[in-house]
Amino acid sequence: MLVKAERIISHGDILMDCSEEEIFKYVRNELATKIVEELINNRKVKIEIASQMNDDFGMIVKVRASVQAYNPDD
Repeated sequence: MLVKAERIISHGDILMDCSEEEIFKYVRNELATKIVEELINNRKVKIEIASQMNDDFGMIVKVRASVQAYNPDD
């Protein structure tokens, strides 16, 4: 499955005063969010939920999410 993420980040002059580093940080966050949404919607994310008793904190819940990806060019 090919997952593509594309999002228009800005309209107008909103990011004009940002440094290149700030723009790349914003782009990484936006694209990562979009990719994860697509993977969850396509049921490609494995999610495990487990609860256990901890002596110090009482009942705690652990959530483990994982996804596997491959690059066909490798």
